[in-house]
Amino acid sequence: MVHAANVLALERSENVLQLWRLSDLTPLATLSLPPLPPAEGSECFIEQLVAGEDCTPSRVPGHDRPFEIRTLPDGSAILNTIACGFYRIHAMETDQPRVDVLMNWPETAGCAVPTIVGKFEVLPNMFTNEIVTLDVSDPTSPVEVARLTLEEAFMPHWAQVDPGTYRVAVTGIGTDARLVRMYWVDPDTGELTPDKAFGQVDGLGPGLSMNRDEWPHGPTGPAMPHAVRSDVEGQFPTTRQRLRACPKDGLPNVPALQSRTRNARTRASYPVPGTKSPPWPPALSMTKDSPSTISTNSIDDHGVTT
Repeated sequence: MVHAANVLALERSENVLQLWRLSDLTPLATLSLPPLPPAEGSECFIEQLVAGEDCTPSRVPGHDRPFEIRTLPDGSAILNTIACGFYRIHAMETDQPRVDVLMNWPETAGCAVPTIVGKFEVLPNMFTNEIVTLDVSDPTSPVEVARLTLEEAFMPHWAQVDPGTYRVAVTGIGTDARLVRMYWVDPDTGELTPDKAFGQVDGLGPGLSMNRDEWPHGPTGPAMPHAVRSDVEGQFPTTRQRLRACPKDGLPNVPALQSRTRNARTRASYPVPGTKSPPWPPALSMTKDSPSTISTNSIDDHGVTT
Protein backbone atom coordinates (compact mmCIF):
# COMPACT_ATOMS: atom_id res chain seq x y z
CA MET A 1 0.00 0.00 0.00
CA VAL A 2 1.40 3.40 -0.93
CA HIS A 3 -0.03 6.41 0.85
CA ALA A 4 0.29 9.95 -0.50
CA ALA A 5 0.44 12.56 2.22
CA ASN A 6 -2.25 15.23 2.55
CA VAL A 7 -4.12 14.65 -0.70
CA LEU A 8 -7.39 16.53 -0.32
CA ALA A 9 -6.95 19.02 2.51
CA LEU A 10 -6.58 22.57 1.27
CA GLU A 11 -3.22 23.10 2.92
CA ARG A 12 0.38 22.35 2.06
CA SER A 13 1.00 18.81 0.75
CA GLU A 14 4.13 16.85 1.66
CA ASN A 15 4.18 15.31 -1.85
CA VAL A 16 5.53 11.97 -0.65
CA LEU A 17 4.55 8.31 -0.97
CA GLN A 18 4.66 5.63 1.68
CA LEU A 19 4.99 1.96 0.81
CA TRP A 20 3.37 -0.44 3.30
CA ARG A 21 3.23 -4.22 3.60
CA LEU A 22 -0.42 -5.23 3.68
CA SER A 23 -0.14 -8.48 5.66
CA ASP A 24 0.93 -6.74 8.88
CA LEU A 25 0.61 -3.03 7.93
CA THR A 26 4.32 -2.43 8.29
CA PRO A 27 5.65 0.81 6.71
CA LEU A 28 8.48 -0.06 4.34
CA ALA A 29 9.56 3.18 2.67
CA THR A 30 8.80 6.87 2.26
CA LEU A 31 9.56 8.31 -1.17
CA SER A 32 9.49 11.94 -2.26
CA LEU A 33 8.10 12.71 -5.70
CA PRO A 34 10.81 14.03 -8.03
CA PRO A 35 10.05 17.73 -8.56
CA LEU A 36 8.39 18.99 -11.73
CA PRO A 37 8.89 22.78 -11.90
CA PRO A 38 6.04 25.04 -13.04
CA ALA A 39 5.95 26.02 -16.69
CA GLU A 40 6.13 29.74 -16.05
CA GLY A 41 5.99 32.49 -13.45
CA SER A 42 6.25 32.34 -9.69
CA GLU A 43 5.24 29.08 -8.05
CA CYS A 44 1.74 28.68 -6.58
CA PHE A 45 -0.22 25.65 -5.45
CA ILE A 46 -3.46 23.71 -5.97
CA GLU A 47 -5.18 25.05 -2.86
CA GLN A 48 -4.58 28.61 -4.12
CA LEU A 49 -5.93 27.68 -7.55
CA VAL A 50 -9.08 26.13 -6.04
CA ALA A 51 -9.59 29.11 -3.73
CA GLY A 52 -9.53 31.52 -6.69
CA GLU A 53 -6.37 33.27 -5.57
CA ASP A 54 -3.76 34.70 -7.93
CA CYS A 55 -2.66 31.38 -9.40
CA THR A 56 -2.80 29.67 -12.81
CA PRO A 57 -2.24 25.99 -13.73
CA SER A 58 1.01 26.80 -15.52
CA ARG A 59 2.44 28.14 -12.24
CA VAL A 60 1.62 24.98 -10.24
CA PRO A 61 4.50 22.47 -9.98
CA GLY A 62 3.61 19.10 -11.47
CA HIS A 63 4.48 17.20 -8.29
CA ASP A 64 1.92 19.12 -6.21
CA ARG A 65 -0.84 17.06 -4.61
CA PRO A 66 -0.20 13.34 -5.39
CA PHE A 67 -3.70 12.01 -5.91
CA GLU A 68 -4.41 8.60 -7.47
CA ILE A 69 -2.45 5.42 -8.19
CA ARG A 70 -3.42 2.48 -10.41
CA THR A 71 -1.63 -0.85 -10.67
CA LEU A 72 -0.54 -2.13 -14.08
CA PRO A 73 -0.13 -5.70 -15.38
CA ASP A 74 3.67 -5.64 -15.09
CA GLY A 75 3.46 -5.09 -11.32
CA SER A 76 4.34 -1.41 -11.42
CA ALA A 77 1.92 1.44 -10.75
CA ILE A 78 1.13 4.79 -12.33
CA LEU A 79 0.44 7.85 -10.19
CA ASN A 80 -1.10 11.15 -11.20
CA THR A 81 -1.09 14.34 -9.17
CA ILE A 82 -3.93 16.86 -9.27
CA ALA A 83 -1.41 19.13 -10.96
CA CYS A 84 -1.16 16.54 -13.79
CA GLY A 85 2.31 15.21 -13.12
CA PHE A 86 2.68 11.48 -13.84
CA TYR A 87 5.00 9.01 -12.11
CA ARG A 88 5.86 5.32 -12.29
CA ILE A 89 6.28 3.41 -9.02
CA HIS A 90 8.21 0.15 -9.38
CA ALA A 91 10.66 -2.25 -7.72
CA MET A 92 8.22 -2.39 -4.81
CA GLU A 93 9.17 -5.98 -4.06
CA THR A 94 12.76 -4.93 -3.37
CA ASP A 95 14.36 -2.99 -0.52
CA GLN A 96 14.90 -0.06 -2.92
CA PRO A 97 11.52 0.88 -4.41
CA ARG A 98 11.62 3.66 -6.99
CA VAL A 99 9.40 6.49 -8.20
CA ASP A 100 10.33 7.97 -11.58
CA VAL A 101 8.88 10.82 -13.65
CA LEU A 102 6.80 9.65 -16.62
CA MET A 103 5.52 12.95 -18.00
CA ASN A 104 4.02 16.28 -17.05
CA TRP A 105 1.21 18.46 -18.39
CA PRO A 106 2.49 21.84 -17.19
CA GLU A 107 -0.26 23.94 -18.75
CA THR A 108 -3.16 22.27 -16.97
CA ALA A 109 -4.35 20.91 -13.63
CA GLY A 110 -7.28 18.88 -12.36
CA CYS A 111 -6.22 15.31 -13.18
CA ALA A 112 -8.52 13.26 -10.97
CA VAL A 113 -9.56 9.61 -10.41
CA PRO A 114 -8.70 7.30 -13.34
CA THR A 115 -9.52 3.69 -14.14
CA ILE A 116 -7.70 0.99 -16.12
CA VAL A 117 -9.60 -0.43 -19.12
CA GLY A 118 -7.62 -3.08 -20.97
CA LYS A 119 -4.43 -1.37 -22.16
CA PHE A 120 -5.81 2.10 -21.43
CA GLU A 121 -6.05 4.44 -18.48
CA VAL A 122 -9.19 6.60 -18.66
CA LEU A 123 -8.45 9.83 -16.77
CA PRO A 124 -11.02 12.57 -15.98
CA ASN A 125 -9.76 16.15 -15.74
CA MET A 126 -12.16 18.09 -13.54
CA PHE A 127 -10.73 21.54 -14.29
CA THR A 128 -10.63 21.29 -18.10
CA ASN A 129 -13.92 19.34 -18.36
CA GLU A 130 -12.26 16.53 -20.35
CA ILE A 131 -11.73 12.79 -20.19
CA VAL A 132 -8.33 11.71 -21.50
CA THR A 133 -7.38 8.19 -22.60
CA LEU A 134 -3.76 7.08 -22.18
CA ASP A 135 -2.27 3.95 -23.74
CA VAL A 136 -0.29 2.42 -20.85
CA SER A 137 0.70 -0.83 -22.59
CA ASP A 138 4.28 0.39 -22.16
CA PRO A 139 4.32 1.36 -18.45
CA THR A 140 7.47 3.43 -18.97
CA SER A 141 5.98 5.61 -21.71
CA PRO A 142 2.21 6.34 -21.56
CA VAL A 143 0.79 7.94 -24.69
CA GLU A 144 -2.35 10.04 -25.05
CA VAL A 145 -4.57 8.45 -27.71
CA ALA A 146 -7.96 10.13 -27.22
CA ARG A 147 -9.56 13.10 -25.50
CA LEU A 148 -13.28 13.73 -24.96
CA THR A 149 -14.28 17.33 -24.25
CA LEU A 150 -17.60 17.79 -22.47
CA GLU A 151 -19.71 20.84 -23.23
CA GLU A 152 -21.77 20.74 -20.04
CA ALA A 153 -20.57 22.01 -16.66
CA PHE A 154 -19.99 18.43 -15.55
CA MET A 155 -16.37 18.62 -14.33
CA PRO A 156 -15.62 14.85 -14.61
CA HIS A 157 -13.96 13.61 -11.46
CA TRP A 158 -14.22 9.85 -10.84
CA ALA A 159 -14.04 7.04 -13.43
CA GLN A 160 -14.59 3.33 -12.79
CA VAL A 161 -14.58 0.46 -15.26
CA ASP A 162 -17.33 -2.14 -15.18
CA PRO A 163 -15.04 -5.19 -14.70
CA GLY A 164 -15.00 -7.52 -17.68
CA THR A 165 -16.25 -4.88 -20.11
CA TYR A 166 -15.08 -1.78 -21.92
CA ARG A 167 -17.73 0.33 -20.18
CA VAL A 168 -16.82 3.12 -17.77
CA ALA A 169 -18.97 5.04 -15.28
CA VAL A 170 -18.02 8.67 -14.61
CA THR A 171 -19.19 11.13 -11.96
CA GLY A 172 -18.49 14.88 -11.79
CA ILE A 173 -18.25 17.74 -9.32
CA GLY A 174 -19.66 20.59 -11.42
CA THR A 175 -23.00 22.41 -11.39
CA ASP A 176 -24.46 19.71 -13.66
CA ALA A 177 -23.00 16.83 -11.70
CA ARG A 178 -26.15 15.27 -10.24
CA LEU A 179 -25.85 12.30 -12.59
CA VAL A 180 -23.73 9.29 -13.42
CA ARG A 181 -22.55 9.04 -17.02
CA MET A 182 -21.64 5.83 -18.81
CA TYR A 183 -19.24 5.51 -21.75
CA TRP A 184 -17.96 2.77 -24.02
CA VAL A 185 -14.20 2.67 -24.58
CA ASP A 186 -13.07 1.50 -28.03
CA PRO A 187 -10.53 -1.27 -27.27
CA ASP A 188 -8.41 -0.34 -30.30
CA THR A 189 -8.39 3.47 -30.26
CA GLY A 190 -9.35 4.32 -26.67
CA GLU A 191 -12.05 6.75 -27.87
CA LEU A 192 -15.07 7.22 -25.61
CA THR A 193 -18.67 7.21 -26.83
CA PRO A 194 -21.75 7.65 -24.61
CA ASP A 195 -23.72 4.55 -23.69
CA LYS A 196 -27.07 5.99 -24.78
CA ALA A 197 -28.91 2.88 -23.63
CA PHE A 198 -27.99 3.78 -20.05
CA GLY A 199 -30.49 6.64 -20.03
CA GLN A 200 -31.03 10.23 -21.13
CA VAL A 201 -31.32 13.22 -18.82
CA ASP A 202 -33.17 16.16 -20.35
CA GLY A 203 -30.73 18.95 -21.17
CA LEU A 204 -27.72 17.10 -19.72
CA GLY A 205 -27.17 14.29 -22.19
CA PRO A 206 -26.86 10.56 -21.42
CA GLY A 207 -26.73 9.50 -17.80
CA LEU A 208 -28.55 8.44 -14.67
CA SER A 209 -30.05 11.43 -12.87
CA MET A 210 -29.77 11.79 -9.10
CA ASN A 211 -31.93 14.93 -9.14
CA ARG A 212 -34.99 13.56 -7.37
CA ASP A 213 -36.84 14.16 -4.13
CA GLU A 214 -37.82 10.60 -3.21
CA TRP A 215 -35.48 7.66 -2.60
CA PRO A 216 -36.04 4.13 -1.25
CA HIS A 217 -34.63 5.31 2.08
CA GLY A 218 -36.84 8.42 2.26
CA PRO A 219 -37.45 11.96 0.92
CA THR A 220 -33.87 13.19 1.23
CA GLY A 221 -33.84 15.26 -1.96
CA PRO A 222 -31.32 15.52 -4.81
CA ALA A 223 -27.94 13.84 -4.44
CA MET A 224 -24.52 14.33 -5.98
CA PRO A 225 -22.80 11.00 -6.74
CA HIS A 226 -19.10 10.99 -6.01
CA ALA A 227 -17.25 7.67 -5.67
CA VAL A 228 -17.91 4.77 -8.05
CA ARG A 229 -17.30 1.19 -6.99
CA SER A 230 -17.78 -1.99 -9.03
CA ASP A 231 -19.29 -5.27 -7.94
CA VAL A 232 -16.15 -7.32 -8.60
CA GLU A 233 -17.29 -10.26 -6.47
CA GLY A 234 -20.80 -10.53 -7.96
CA GLN A 235 -22.28 -10.36 -4.44
CA PHE A 236 -24.29 -7.14 -4.64
CA PRO A 237 -27.96 -6.99 -5.71
CA THR A 238 -28.67 -7.15 -9.42
CA THR A 239 -30.27 -4.25 -11.28
CA ARG A 240 -33.63 -6.00 -11.16
CA GLN A 241 -33.35 -6.52 -7.39
CA ARG A 242 -32.49 -2.85 -6.92
CA LEU A 243 -35.45 -1.79 -9.05
CA ARG A 244 -37.82 -3.87 -6.91
CA ALA A 245 -36.68 -1.86 -3.90
CA CYS A 246 -37.40 1.47 -5.61
CA PRO A 247 -40.73 3.33 -5.71
CA LYS A 248 -43.39 2.07 -8.11
CA ASP A 249 -42.35 4.57 -10.75
CA GLY A 250 -38.84 3.06 -10.73
CA LEU A 251 -35.77 5.13 -11.45
CA PRO A 252 -36.66 8.46 -13.12
CA ASN A 253 -35.34 9.37 -16.57
CA VAL A 254 -33.85 5.92 -17.12
CA PRO A 255 -36.42 3.73 -18.90
CA ALA A 256 -33.63 1.80 -20.61
CA LEU A 257 -32.11 0.76 -17.30
CA GLN A 258 -35.32 -1.01 -16.32
CA SER A 259 -34.99 -3.25 -19.37
CA ARG A 260 -31.34 -4.16 -18.87
CA THR A 261 -30.10 -7.41 -17.48
CA ARG A 262 -26.69 -8.01 -15.99
CA ASN A 263 -24.66 -11.15 -15.48
CA ALA A 264 -22.83 -10.66 -12.18
CA ARG A 265 -20.38 -13.44 -12.88
CA THR A 266 -19.22 -12.62 -16.41
CA ARG A 267 -19.75 -8.87 -15.99
CA ALA A 268 -21.34 -8.76 -19.45
CA SER A 269 -23.83 -5.99 -20.26
CA TYR A 270 -26.63 -6.64 -22.71
CA PRO A 271 -28.21 -3.87 -24.83
CA VAL A 272 -31.86 -2.99 -24.53
CA PRO A 273 -34.03 -4.59 -27.24
CA GLY A 274 -34.24 -2.27 -30.22
CA THR A 275 -30.90 -0.57 -29.54
CA LYS A 276 -27.61 -1.24 -31.26
CA SER A 277 -24.75 -3.01 -29.59
CA PRO A 278 -21.45 -1.15 -29.42
CA PRO A 279 -19.25 -1.78 -32.48
CA TRP A 280 -16.79 -3.84 -30.46
CA PRO A 281 -17.05 -6.85 -28.13
CA PRO A 282 -18.06 -5.69 -24.62
CA ALA A 283 -16.50 -8.65 -22.83
CA LEU A 284 -12.87 -8.70 -21.68
CA SER A 285 -10.82 -11.75 -20.78
CA MET A 286 -10.11 -10.34 -17.33
CA THR A 287 -10.74 -11.93 -13.97
CA LYS A 288 -11.40 -10.22 -10.68
CA ASP A 289 -7.75 -10.89 -9.80
CA SER A 290 -6.24 -9.23 -12.87
CA PRO A 291 -3.75 -6.56 -11.69
CA SER A 292 -5.17 -3.98 -14.08
CA THR A 293 -8.60 -4.11 -12.41
CA ILE A 294 -7.73 -4.29 -8.71
CA SER A 295 -9.29 -1.17 -7.25
CA THR A 296 -7.30 -1.44 -4.01
CA ASN A 297 -4.06 -1.26 -6.04
CA SER A 298 -2.56 -4.23 -4.19
CA ILE A 299 0.44 -6.03 -5.63
CA ASP A 300 1.09 -9.37 -3.92
CA ASP A 301 1.77 -8.35 -0.31
CA HIS A 302 2.40 -4.73 -1.26
CA GLY A 303 0.02 -2.05 -2.38
CA VAL A 304 -0.26 1.52 -3.53
CA THR A 305 -2.79 3.98 -2.17
CA THR A 306 -3.36 7.70 -2.10
